[in-house]
Amino acid sequence: MGKLLELLSLLSHPVHHCVIVGDFNSPHINWSKLSSFDKPCGKLLSFITSNGFSQHVTSPTRHNPDSMLDLVLAKSSTIWDLKVGELFSDHRLIHISLAISKSTKLEVKKVLCFKKADYKIINHFLACINWTTLFKDLNVEEMYQKLHMQNDSFVD
Repeated sequence: MGKLLELLSLLSHPVHHCVIVGDFNSPHINWSKLSSFDKPCGKLLSFITSNGFSQHVTSPTRHNPDSMLDLVLAKSSTIWDLKVGELFSDHRLIHISLAISKSTKLEVKKVLCFKKADYKIINHFLACINWTTLFKDLNVEEMYQKLHMQNDSFVD
């Protein structure tokens, strides 16, 4: 859970309107007292409170009446309305209405997963570039600019 919380923290830090929804499987959190009974749940609770989130689900989300594993975490007053609905598989549907006007620009962040990159193809591609010719008669600043222009033509 540590890596997930680290990534969520990075993605949500500068964003005012941020909503995180999911099945967090953290049954050992007492939401009314904001306390936890084990270390993983404590990490999640610490993430929520230290990053300015509130947990908005207040009723059970599974068929077990004591189970609230599906969470809706939001910053500020982003959630306008939330209802836990009918049972769907072993979870209940959660209906969320957001208090964001249509004029609010939503920021979407693209996170690259470098461990899934095909480094064999990348290395082959880079080996096929004649770097000497590409940078011939250029100073360092011009090389940097040329490299950025090349990079922009490779990435969509």
